[in-house]
Amino acid sequence: MVSFLQTAKAVHALEPSTHWIHEATLAERLRISTDDLEGWTKCVREGGSGAVSNNTFKANPEPYDVKIDLLDLSADNTFNLHYQVNRCYTTPKTDGVTVLFRPAKYYFIGTSESSRSTSLMTEIEIACSDISTSPILDSASSV
Repeated sequence: MVSFLQTAKAVHALEPSTHWIHEATLAERLRISTDDLEGWTKCVREGGSGAVSNNTFKANPEPYDVKIDLLDLSADNTFNLHYQVNRCYTTPKTDGVTVLFRPAKYYFIGTSESSRSTSLMTEIEIACSDISTSPILDSASSV
């Protein structure tokens, strides 16, 4: 299992992106599973892991021991990492034994301003359009 700090260091080493990246692609770049990525982002959002109510909460190491909202596209954060949940399209979660369907997460590496200037839905619409007009798909469907 990869530690919180190892993943944090790997995120800091990523080059800024020019488009939104699917969670499976980001996990692959970080050399972790999508489950590990999901757990790591939860620790980032909550400033640690465990529950305060039963005294099992363990804060993240400094300087990551504060809550960092990766969903907030209006503010920069320590990691220059932002994400959106695309509720329109679901993706199979295949890291576990069973396959669960859930909304897909897309990540952007860069400042909040650059993440706002790149529309996730526009990118998805362009990809769908490119796929539907692909000559490869046209020739395959006529076979």
